[in-house]
Formats: sequence, C-alpha cells, structure tokens
Amino acid sequence: MRKERAIRNPNNTCMMCLSKSKLIVIEIKQLGYGSGFDGWGTKIQLCQNCYEKTDSEWWELEIKKTGYMEEYEFENEIFSFINAMPLSGRELFYNRFAHGWVSQYIVKPQDWIDHKLGSLSYIKCKKIWNIFARRESSV
Repeated sequence: MRKERAIRNPNNTCMMCLSKSKLIVIEIKQLGYGSGFDGWGTKIQLCQNCYEKTDSEWWELEIKKTGYMEEYEFENEIFSFINAMPLSGRELFYNRFAHGWVSQYIVKPQDWIDHKLGSLSYIKCKKIWNIFARRESSV
C-alpha cells in the first residue's frame, strides 16, 4: 500500500490535482457562530483547470446571516469539495493554511495525514486529539 505523503512545497501546488502550476488562491476568512469556519479561516489553491471544475459562485464567499448565526452561502458545497480532495490537499486546508483562534496549534503535516489514515502512533495521536476535535467538530 502506497503511503500518502505531505506536500513539500505547498505554496505552488494545486490542492486538488497536486500539480505545480499557476494557482488561483482563495482566502476564506473565519466567521462566527453557526459556521463551519467558526473561529478559523484558511485558503484554497487551485490550478485553472481544477478551478473551472467548480462553481465560481462558491468562491464569492457571500455570507448569509440568520439571527446571530452566520455562514457562507455555499459552505456545504465548499466542504464537500474539500473532502473530495486528496488527503495531502486536505492537510493544507485544515492544518498548515488554517488560521484563527481555533487553529492556533498546527500539527506536523505528516502526523496530520498519518492520523487520518489511522497509522499515527498512540502517543502522538493522544497529543493531537484535542486539536482535531476542536477544529473539525463543526465540519
């Protein structure tokens, strides 16, 4: 079985196809209560080809508010798209590119991937469990 590896040069890699090319970078700002981005933001990098396979309306990041809750208009579609990415692309989204008070602890990239594959040692897993639980509980 081929072990998934963390991306070495994340700033020039498409997170979907993992190609090295000119990228479209989409910054996602943290939102408040009710959003999957409650307390954290991130970015997405896509090559032109992968970007064109999405709906450009998603990336306008329109905010809809309901009372005191807020979320991005196409938040569910964005998370579905992200969760279809290769694991190494998701690591960038959820880990290295994440920012905000909820994502204040960044896990070593390969540890993040190994945890998702179920191959991280118990000791390392125990150390990072709370980080994952806080950051991804609303997704």
